[in-house]
Amino acid sequence: MRGRAVRELGSGRGACRRAPTQIFPFARRASGRRAKKGCPDMCGIAGILRLDGAAPSQAELAAMATAMEHRGPDDEGFFRTGRLGFAFRRLAILDLSALGHQPMLTADGRHAIVFNGEIYNHLELRARLESEGAAPAGGWASGSDTETLLHACAAWGASRACRAANGMFAFAWWDGNGQRLTLARDRFGKKPLFLAWEGQNGLAFASELRALRAAWPLAERSPEMDHTRLAAFLCYRFVPGQETLLAGVEPLAPGCILEIEAGPTSASAPRPAPRPYYDYDFSRGRKAVQDLATPQPETADAADLSPDYLSDEAEAAGLLHELLEDAVRLRLLSDVPFGAFLSGGLDSSLIVSLMTKLHPEPVKTYSIGFDTGFSETGPAERVARHLGTDHHALTVGAADLVRAIPAALWSRETPISEPSDVPIYLLARMAREKVTVVLSGEGADETFAGYPKYAAQAAAHSVPGRTVLNLPGARNMLGTVARALPASLRRAQTMLEAFALQGRFEHHAAWFGAFSADERRELLSPALSAEAEEHVHAAAGLVLHGRGANSFAFPSPVEEALYLDTRLWLPANLLLRGDRMTMAHSLELRCPFLDWRVVEFAARRVPRWMKVRGRQGKRLLKRVAEEHAGLPSDIVHRPKWGFKVPVSAWFRGGALGASLRDALLSRQARARGWYQEAAIRRLMEEHAAGRADHGRKLWILYQLELWHRMFVDGTLSPTDDLTSSP
Repeated sequence: MRGRAVRELGSGRGACRRAPTQIFPFARRASGRRAKKGCPDMCGIAGILRLDGAAPSQAELAAMATAMEHRGPDDEGFFRTGRLGFAFRRLAILDLSALGHQPMLTADGRHAIVFNGEIYNHLELRARLESEGAAPAGGWASGSDTETLLHACAAWGASRACRAANGMFAFAWWDGNGQRLTLARDRFGKKPLFLAWEGQNGLAFASELRALRAAWPLAERSPEMDHTRLAAFLCYRFVPGQETLLAGVEPLAPGCILEIEAGPTSASAPRPAPRPYYDYDFSRGRKAVQDLATPQPETADAADLSPDYLSDEAEAAGLLHELLEDAVRLRLLSDVPFGAFLSGGLDSSLIVSLMTKLHPEPVKTYSIGFDTGFSETGPAERVARHLGTDHHALTVGAADLVRAIPAALWSRETPISEPSDVPIYLLARMAREKVTVVLSGEGADETFAGYPKYAAQAAAHSVPGRTVLNLPGARNMLGTVARALPASLRRAQTMLEAFALQGRFEHHAAWFGAFSADERRELLSPALSAEAEEHVHAAAGLVLHGRGANSFAFPSPVEEALYLDTRLWLPANLLLRGDRMTMAHSLELRCPFLDWRVVEFAARRVPRWMKVRGRQGKRLLKRVAEEHAGLPSDIVHRPKWGFKVPVSAWFRGGALGASLRDALLSRQARARGWYQEAAIRRLMEEHAAGRADHGRKLWILYQLELWHRMFVDGTLSPTDDLTSSP
């Protein structure tokens, strides 16, 4: 290895205690105590590669590690060599011994890695490496999946190693001989990785934004919001694609690797672009599992190029059950206690049912409810009794939610797009008292067409549906009807509004989004509106059209919606939420429905009619649950309700209503110049009077203001109480 390598070893929980780091303006006050098991603050990785001749300092790396301490309370470690530095925090799940310590190096010192996540099939990869003569010469030093991944990268390269891995991961791999840093992220973005470039002088990377803020290059700048992303956030409720609201920060795209050469001429070379190593599609005439880092052969066996849809639903259900059972089995591999989030809906109930068959002891399950309005605790308790789980329920009120918002926002690092994030944050804290790993049903809706919008898309794509939508004035009429509906018919309003919209991406965003294009124009100040609108759908367009030879057509709008949700909605919103709200408490979340084999099976073997038929979504999954998992019919066919937090009612009074008014009508908020004040007041007045349900819109505006106060202004701390008078 070129240069002198320095590796500082941590020594468990007490290693390298140091003063908290100034990351965001209030960070010294917020992080003045060490994270302990169960405290609100999993593995975390970070690093710096300098191409300008400078070297990362130990102090910078230590600051990055301290900023992620909650992600890994069990251990920390560092690695430095020349222009490169790694920092690491560890939450031990497999191989609890010190042999799993990171950064991990090969025996010859050539290769080093920091890795966040789990490789569920790492024993299979070890056997493959051994059969190829690529295992460590002196034998495996540990039972850690990190060691497996390190040697897979060294033997196969990052692209092949990522494609061989079944798991969730983000990692940085250094090849000292080649002077090359490779960053990689799992297929669907279950584990985060953020980048901050400094022109051609290098970059920093980390699992969390606060770690990036702790060192070069961002530590030298005051935090700023990228105002060009404001309209995209208001449209989608998150910033899609390779962008964030924080200026100078971008996520590495799921299913991609980024290779940066660190040789003597690297600073003058063009900035490298991420390369996809994986993608999937629904189209006929293209191989499903693509090695996108290597050009496909011009000719291929026809059997590899057809989608191979199954025609027998019973056969499909049997095959899917086998796949799901194996996906759950792999995710139960753990040297620490595990449990599951159980809502009582189809997805989580099916996962828990499979867990109970694979695990001899009662599974610990966790659900949440609210003291007013809808609660999932009743259905969850019904499932728990049926499956014999060790069940725990948490009830949350409006004041509980308001008090927890600052801490949850601090963990989220982005505006909290879903009110359910906050109860999940509280539920994760309760679960961490007894378990270190939880399984959930995340990803089932986006894989097997569970949301009502997919059935609506299928109906609109039918001959009668297309005929109606193509009638002159039909879309305008739908918009008029939607606006005339009472607030109690919110789902019908959303459907009609979506079909009233012209434009592929506005239509897609309307199902989950907050503000349409017309509403954004009414809301945003003229100074911001024009520039911000240019960037609204850039990420969605890139996902569909920016992949060159790998672009493909979709059989119908249903498949297109499934693909966009998997590529945009999941990684930038739901999976980020799952990682942050659980990692805040050193709790690992695992998602069996996002096992890549399950996603591929759904895309390539399951025709649309087995996913959605009439008004029924997840048709095949329901058959698996009823016929193979033995769940009662009333559980399987219970109407989809979603995890609804009653914020619309809570905004009309009490602590949440008061906090909303203080945030949006304050002098601080009005001085930003983002909005037309009359539009804000109209939204609040119509909602308070019950003339409209603007709960989703008001929540988004509320969270954006709080986020700016916390991460840009530095006037809100995660320990502040929003229920107290300003």
